[in-house]
Amino acid sequence: MSTVKGYLPLTSAQRGMWFANEISKKPANNNICEYITIEGSIESDIFISAIHQTIAEAGSLHCRFVQIDSEIRQFLESADSYEVVLNDFSECQSPESELEEYIKIHSTKEFHLTNGRAFEFSLIKLSPSKYVYYHCCHHILL
Repeated sequence: MSTVKGYLPLTSAQRGMWFANEISKKPANNNICEYITIEGSIESDIFISAIHQTIAEAGSLHCRFVQIDSEIRQFLESADSYEVVLNDFSECQSPESELEEYIKIHSTKEFHLTNGRAFEFSLIKLSPSKYVYYHCCHHILL
């Protein structure tokens, strides 16, 4: 394995996840997603700020992947520009149904490992006193 300046080799676990992703007929099966229901009102701006802080401190979320010749490499990139989405379903006729559909769509979304970030964070408002925190990332980051 050659050294390419500014890029790091994948760990053996990452390499395994990379190849599993490449041969999978359903790459979204490599996603790890979770949501947490928050009962009670929250300050969404403060919560989103806390998510940004978490992203800033979680080094693995800064990994990006690139193929150089026949080798896959990783490099670190700032996640400062990542926008945490606030979805407001509180005005929908059925906020819980909207949530189910959102999670179904987003948890089965394929992360293209050489094209952008391999994670997603969002805050979903179901009512003034009920929120859902959702996050999903490709297993290669963990």
